[in-house]
Amino acid sequence: MVRNVFRLRGLIGVLGLLVLFPSPCWAANQVPIGYLDSADTTKISGWTVDPDNRSASLQVEVLVDGVVKTTVTANQPRGDLVAAGIAPNPEHGYSVSTAGLNLATGSHTVTAQAIDGQTGERQLLTGAKTLTISSSNQVPIGYLDSATPQSISGWTVDPDNRSASLQVEVLVDGVVKTTVPANQPRGDLVAAGIAPNPEHGYSVSTAGLNLAASTYTVTAQAIDGQTGERQLLTGSKTLVVPTGSLPTTPVVTDDGVWTASATTLHATWTSSDSVTGIVEYQYQITRDSSTGTVVIPWVSTSTATSVTRTGLSLSHGVRYYFGVKAKNGAGLWSAIGSSDGIVVDANAPVITGISPADGAAFTEGDLVTISVAASDLDGDSPEYQFLVDGAVARAWSSSATFTWDTVGKIKSHTVTVQVRDGLGRQAEAQRRVFGYRQPPPLPARKIE
Repeated sequence: MVRNVFRLRGLIGVLGLLVLFPSPCWAANQVPIGYLDSADTTKISGWTVDPDNRSASLQVEVLVDGVVKTTVTANQPRGDLVAAGIAPNPEHGYSVSTAGLNLATGSHTVTAQAIDGQTGERQLLTGAKTLTISSSNQVPIGYLDSATPQSISGWTVDPDNRSASLQVEVLVDGVVKTTVPANQPRGDLVAAGIAPNPEHGYSVSTAGLNLAASTYTVTAQAIDGQTGERQLLTGSKTLVVPTGSLPTTPVVTDDGVWTASATTLHATWTSSDSVTGIVEYQYQITRDSSTGTVVIPWVSTSTATSVTRTGLSLSHGVRYYFGVKAKNGAGLWSAIGSSDGIVVDANAPVITGISPADGAAFTEGDLVTISVAASDLDGDSPEYQFLVDGAVARAWSSSATFTWDTVGKIKSHTVTVQVRDGLGRQAEAQRRVFGYRQPPPLPARKIE
């Protein structure tokens, strides 16, 4: 009996301590809350918040027909959650590109579940959705965003292959004027979940369409990547081309065949407009061709007719081109003028030896063999040219030797040897040689 009393007293003591000092660890974990807001052929999106840590961004699993298809972080901005007092910060939204899930044709049930930040358990979010994937080919979607006297631009995406860049035809008054690839960057399409990559924008220089001063209706149509059919894009535009002639196409000149710099390019240009004058120039830099990959997008130089662009990261052996367009006082842009390209050649050929040596002498009428030894770090097979007193004596060829006929050549002469590599970069060296007349034969001695 006594033993049981002591046990009871001990138990009462422990309970008293628990009442006086309750442990916070006894608080029940609260499961994540949130919604699956929408699920369509473009994207699947919603939000989630952990009541135990409302500032944390949780992981969310997206399920299709009960199978987890992807896991994403719910860290996209949802200002409405802050406004509603659900979370102290907006980073609780999630979004998934439907195209990236590669769903089969038919009807699917889409759900989402948040992973509890404390326990790691899954909590089904409110709002299961039905998503139907059509069995037929889906036509391209997109917009003609703008049509001005300067440019016509927009975007397009193929729902059947959202990473592909489609071809777009630009029509003026119902007539196709040009076809361009929709491969210019449009980061807004990625942010909106419309495409997994940004290369879906298109742009056309209005000046290049050679439209007379008038009012036109501009439309654009994308060519379906699967069927080749044309799909009219949203956004027919009215284009007013003001009265006035276009500026002349700029004549663009770079610094020659090659440059040794991997960071700097320079160009000059000329254009004119006899009616309203030139009010602005813009230039761009491309690589491999005048219509190749854009290295520097369009930059205004105001009315300056030259530019030295520094801070570049140019590749050895690659040819770069300047494109320039001019705008007149009527707001009309010229066609784009391009340079003939300049190649980056970081390694000059090196002349390692020339024969004959400097100061060598020869007798007038001799056949003098001039030879050169050279090397190139790029492994190119160099070409050679020989000049005598500034005039070409043997034009460019792969032969490193030249035989010089010295008939009539007396006194001092300058022999110049030029070497060029496969990219056109040159090196040269000179030798000074001296010619003497053949002494006359000695008179025959009379023998007495």
